[in-house]
Amino acid sequence: QIWALLVLDSDGQRLAVKYSSVAKKEFFPGVKQQLAFEKRVVSKLPSPSASRSEVDVAVIDDYTVLFQACNDVVICAVAAHSENELAVLQLVEGVYTSMSQIAQGSSFLSSG
Repeated sequence: QIWALLVLDSDGQRLAVKYSSVAKKEFFPGVKQQLAFEKRVVSKLPSPSASRSEVDVAVIDDYTVLFQACNDVVICAVAAHSENELAVLQLVEGVYTSMSQIAQGSSFLSSG
């Protein structure tokens, strides 16, 4: 199950986030807990580069976090540790591709 989808800047500030109703109730009941988790995620990820990175995986607080970073934008999918990583990988790549296509022609997510 996907617990959250996070689109953050390199400082850990929210650009867009969505937590599942189960995650909100059981794991991240308040905004303070959500923000603290997002800061931990950003602190454990490598620095984004100017070029598009590949999707990578990290284990943070017993959650599997797949992420893709470009410039100062990080797209993360937070899943249960037992979740199929290939399925989550497709989600992250799909969100990244969608955002890139929407922002085509602007500087958002571009490497130049």
